[in-house]
Amino acid sequence: MRVKHLFICLLLFISSSKGWCQLFQNRNLYDIWITAEQYADAGKFNEAIKLYEAAPQVPEFARQLKITRQLQTVFQTGERLYRAKKYAEALEAYSKYREIAPNLHTAILDARIQTCLQQLDKVLVKKIAESTRVVAGFEYAYKGDTKLLELDTLAALGYYNKARQLGGNLNQTLREQYLAGLQSVKALRKWGEDYRRIAVTEDKALTLDILRKYRSASKYIISTLEYEIKSAEEGQRAILGSRSQGNPTERMNQYAQDCRIEDLAYFVKNNSSFIPQAVSTSRLVDEYRAIEGDIARLLKDPGNGPFLESAYRNLIEKAGQIPSVGGTIQLCAKKLYFEYLYGQAVWSEKEGLENGDKTRYQEALRYSMEAYQLGLSELNTDLEVLQRRIAAQLDCEDRRQDFENLLVGIRLDLSQCQVKSAKTRWDTAAARLSGCGLNNSQFSAQYIALRDSVYQFYIADSSLVSLTARGNQALDTRKCEEARGIIEQIQNLWMCDPGNRDSLLLQYRDRISQCEQLTCYITNRNKAIQSAENREWKKSYDYYQQAYTCASETQKLRIKEIMEDMECDAYPDRCQKSNVSVSLEPSVRIGINKPKYTEEGKAWETTYGYLTSAGLQVSFLSYLNPLDVVLGLDYFQTEYQSVDKGDPKGDFKISGADAYVAFKLHPTGTDPNRLRPYLKGGFEVLLPMSYSLQNHYKNESTRDRSLLKKQSLGTLAALGIELQKKKFGFFIEIVGGYNFSGIYNANAVSSSGAKGKTEAQFRTAGIRVGARLW
Repeated sequence: MRVKHLFICLLLFISSSKGWCQLFQNRNLYDIWITAEQYADAGKFNEAIKLYEAAPQVPEFARQLKITRQLQTVFQTGERLYRAKKYAEALEAYSKYREIAPNLHTAILDARIQTCLQQLDKVLVKKIAESTRVVAGFEYAYKGDTKLLELDTLAALGYYNKARQLGGNLNQTLREQYLAGLQSVKALRKWGEDYRRIAVTEDKALTLDILRKYRSASKYIISTLEYEIKSAEEGQRAILGSRSQGNPTERMNQYAQDCRIEDLAYFVKNNSSFIPQAVSTSRLVDEYRAIEGDIARLLKDPGNGPFLESAYRNLIEKAGQIPSVGGTIQLCAKKLYFEYLYGQAVWSEKEGLENGDKTRYQEALRYSMEAYQLGLSELNTDLEVLQRRIAAQLDCEDRRQDFENLLVGIRLDLSQCQVKSAKTRWDTAAARLSGCGLNNSQFSAQYIALRDSVYQFYIADSSLVSLTARGNQALDTRKCEEARGIIEQIQNLWMCDPGNRDSLLLQYRDRISQCEQLTCYITNRNKAIQSAENREWKKSYDYYQQAYTCASETQKLRIKEIMEDMECDAYPDRCQKSNVSVSLEPSVRIGINKPKYTEEGKAWETTYGYLTSAGLQVSFLSYLNPLDVVLGLDYFQTEYQSVDKGDPKGDFKISGADAYVAFKLHPTGTDPNRLRPYLKGGFEVLLPMSYSLQNHYKNESTRDRSLLKKQSLGTLAALGIELQKKKFGFFIEIVGGYNFSGIYNANAVSSSGAKGKTEAQFRTAGIRVGARLW
């Protein structure tokens, strides 16, 4: 341990030197590189060039600077033709960008090429120059290859056929490319049919064998299928199903712990419906893998060192953004960075030994210090061995005065609770001694209390960050009890600034209260829904009542509506109120009318005519009393004939209002959710408003309303059934009526035209239905 502390002192001393600043001064180079790529993709080549010129000493920047200048030249040439609507020539110009570098993709140029291809589609093939046809053919063949990698054989077939249509035999390389593509499409389709046929059998061994055979069918290695093969070989399913017992979170954690980021990416994409935040997780994992790919390319040139440092730090930062497994993937990223830094330190040490160059040892220390700061304690054993070897090669000078001068800043930082800054200053101050005094007990005794305060506060701050992250995760997953235990740990931390901790605790207590409230609401609501699906109305109502106590104001409004609708099903006795409720019900009646008709005291036969009516009725309902009162008002219309020995004498048509009052007798104490029978009887008043008579004897007609009484009394009776729930009701009844007072007044004229005693008394029968929707 003494050797380790000595080496840390040496390491931190060197970290304050000029050489260290030069080595790690470009922490944002990767961000600059990404921004430059975005500028180039958008066609802003001048802006991209300016960014690449910021670090021409970095080989990757120099390479990209050269490529971007070439892209700008290609784009400017093509753009002049494009704006002149010379799409064939523009296509040839734009397509030259693919010759600049392998696997080069620039969004603005790809978009322009696509537009040019669309314009050429409007022109007959025979009218396109051969050189343009070859270029367009290569572009379509390239699109076909891209679609094959996505297993979209339908789109790939279309693109390869387009390449054949345009290129034909004009170019041998193009011909070989599209013929190979067409052959791959055919082989992959045949393979796909075999795979689908075998997959339904759920024979794992046979399915795996078919999966592997895609490699002979496709001219490309397809990552999604490779993932499924690997998953099958491991005895896991690449895609979760309803019968799968796999937990997606556990599977994701396993991939993250094994640093199998590619497998994780495909697993998330294949199982997005099972994984929370699948869209953002997939996007961030893809971005992480893109940075990994950039690092792999940058590692090929040792001159990219400062650039790589920035890229690795971006990789670590990106890993931390991934939901659920970000912390685990961060460890993977840190291990990759550690391997790079350790390798660089070993190489610098070797150079120092071979050349006797002390600066190489300092460089090795700088790399090892960066590795040490990653906090991977499990890897520090090899690092300590390396550090001891390097420390033995360096001279040690007395820098006690520098150390004491730096302590002023440490005390100032602690007074302002800038704990991280104080820790950095302490490490730097210790490095000033370079092991030449701090290990002296007499010298170091006076600084032990300060050192302990710095480290204790630093540990507390680090613990606070870790506990805060765990608390947030617990609250996000509604593990309220776990979160409550975490805030108890936070409360026991010895912080430099307890006010900040206490403020955080207040926020957490509020969030825990919300968590418990939300958990209470969701749990009881889900139980209520399940009970309702099982038609256990009382249990469902009670669960909703418990959910109501935990609900927000908006949620309470919704639950209140549900409970009101469910109350009569859950507790029928609550709806059997002794007081009378009023119900407004639209109703329709359809029936027959066969009046009792007399002229001059002689009875005449009448036909069965129709009777229709529609209107509103008001019911005064009671569940405990046997009698209800009904008031109604309808508009009615009826037609009938009087006949003489089978021949029509006159056609009658009468319409008007029908007002009635009735009493409804029903069983008492009935359940409002069930049908109940009733008898109804009462009186009605007809108020004729129009009258029409067609006299067939005299071939005359009249519409004289004065022939009728202004009102006519009658009786009605009905037998029916009804349902009167809390917010819905309906009834259907067989109803009959007799108009005992007649409809004609003393001035009535008979169908024969003579004045005398003429009367008609309606005798009706029919069906009346009504409903209540509130």
